[in-house]
Amino acid sequence: FLLEVYDSEGQPTNFFKPLVVTTLVYGSLLASLPLHVAQYKLLRGWSTPLPLPRRGTVLTLLWPAVFDTLALTCLLVGLTKVRASVYEPMRGSIIIFTAIFRAALRMPPVLQGGHLLGIVLISAAV
Repeated sequence: FLLEVYDSEGQPTNFFKPLVVTTLVYGSLLASLPLHVAQYKLLRGWSTPLPLPRRGTVLTLLWPAVFDTLALTCLLVGLTKVRASVYEPMRGSIIIFTAIFRAALRMPPVLQGGHLLGIVLISAAV
């Protein structure tokens, strides 16, 4: 799982493909579950059972999670097809395109000043 990229001096060097990145991302997501349980127990007492989520809540959270997973998979597959120097700016531009689509489709909530500042900073970085 190596990808040949060029460093700042133009010399070829090896870059690990997305296997390590994918493992770290999903590992950190799984690590957040025990932390959530521990926080809940600390705040409400160790004898308080965890409530089961309502079906509507699960379905509401399921779709963004599925699409986030698909997007991450597409991004990491894309990393194997292009150079890393092209990949990173394209990945950073996702937030810009998302903001444009949200504004064009008038999706709530309306972008606030902090959102716009973040978009300007990301645009400057890209």
